Amino acid sequence: NKKVKFGLSITSSEKADKEKRYCDFDLYSVPYPGTEFFTEFRTKQMCAEKMHFDWDQTFVNAELKLPNSPIVNDISLSWLDYKSWNLIELTSSYMMLLVKCLGEGEGGLLLHCISGWDR
Repeated sequence: NKKVKFGLSITSSEKADKEKRYCDFDLYSVPYPGTEFFTEFRTKQMCAEKMHFDWDQTFVNAELKLPNSPIVNDISLSWLDYKSWNLIELTSSYMMLLVKCLGEGEGGLLLHCISGWDR
């Protein structure tokens, strides 16, 4: 499933990268609801505090996976509870993590959506 763009081999996943271009990256798998969820949110004019994503749907196969690092450990959250968080808690917790990575990390940040859509 290799793609070539402008003469360069690219991959959209560290799992498919035989060149090991991601070997120096710290991987943070932070699953987030897709566009379908937000379409429903908008059409039903729902309150974000009452919105909970259904993590038990059959198509949801991503789990929260965070490295054991000072960046993660310094945030006083119970990451194991993410499936019980409402939309505001989920979004603000992820944003806190991303901002902390940018501010305290040793490099940049590559944000990738597994379905290919920017969020």
